[in-house]
Amino acid sequence: MKLPVDSGTVAGDLILDDEIKAGSYRIRAYTQWMRNAGEDYFFNRIFTIGNPLQTEKDKKALKPSRQQPLRQPDVQF
Repeated sequence: MKLPVDSGTVAGDLILDDEIKAGSYRIRAYTQWMRNAGEDYFFNRIFTIGNPLQTEKDKKALKPSRQQPLRQPDVQF
């Protein structure tokens, strides 16, 4: 997704599909200029999507684990 820069800032929304599966996801964002400095300067955030109607047993399975790979979409600004 590409968003225009206005006065040095960018604002936007990510709309999640109703059918998205519960789990851990990562948002990674950067500009072309930030790529020169390396990945340490990228915005990088992991978040969890869950269903409030799930049982406690299902909620425990949502906790991030090193065995569960994260989906890694590539978002650029």
